[in-house]
Amino acid sequence: MSSKDKLYSYYNSDYGQAVMVDEETFKALTKSDRKIRYFEEDLKQEQKSRDEQGEVYYKPSREDSLDRLTENNIVFADNSIDTEKSAMLNMLKDCLHLLDKQEREIILAIYFDGKSEFNLSAETGIPKTTIHNRKIKTLAKIRRLFKG
Repeated sequence: MSSKDKLYSYYNSDYGQAVMVDEETFKALTKSDRKIRYFEEDLKQEQKSRDEQGEVYYKPSREDSLDRLTENNIVFADNSIDTEKSAMLNMLKDCLHLLDKQEREIILAIYFDGKSEFNLSAETGIPKTTIHNRKIKTLAKIRRLFKG
């Protein structure tokens, strides 16, 4: 068996089981997992680091709680939506209604329900690349509808 044919065991946390994959797929999946951990954990936690002189310093998390921000007297902008944003939201709703059912479901799942293309693929049984291509085509269609 050549190194190209070697299979690796990858633990799929969505399904709670290990699956056998080739080396290229294994590398892509582990890289993807690391990216997800970076966004879900690393950015949300304070990071301990050292400067060039070896001094320890802490980088604050990139997310902060509302309670801590208000304690520090951070002033927030007015939350009201202005007329232009409201009009754009109405246009977006109209565009979503003009999409066919399949296009609308993909856009709603990815952008409104926060699902990844990978998770949507697992749920629907549609290949991830097909979902990605449909998403790109649907976004182009929404842009055309917005301009038209």
